Amino acid sequence: MVKELTDGYIIKYHAKGLESDPIEIDFTPPFRRIDMVEELEKIANLNILKDLSSDDTNKYLIDACAKFEIRCALSLTTTRLLNKQWYHLLDNIQLIAASLRSRLVQHKM
Repeated sequence: MVKELTDGYIIKYHAKGLESDPIEIDFTPPFRRIDMVEELEKIANLNILKDLSSDDTNKYLIDACAKFEIRCALSLTTTRLLNKQWYHLLDNIQLIAASLRSRLVQHKM
């Protein structure tokens, strides 16, 4: 789709508004595949339980959010907690055209 819209694989994205420098996002295949849970464990030195639907996993992720001072208001579902940590911890890491393998059970957010 990027190739069709821009006639190329690289786009510039102003993630923090037009006043900031753009980042280049490269959609050139093949894409690096990243497992969200494995990457979080590696980068944040976490040991996330494999059963993502368990109360213990949810509690662990709530504690991890507190450890990294990640504010997560309202619904504290496992999916929401993982997403908050993902975007907080990886905000300054350029993960280009990554296809996330993790398929999380959808919780109401």
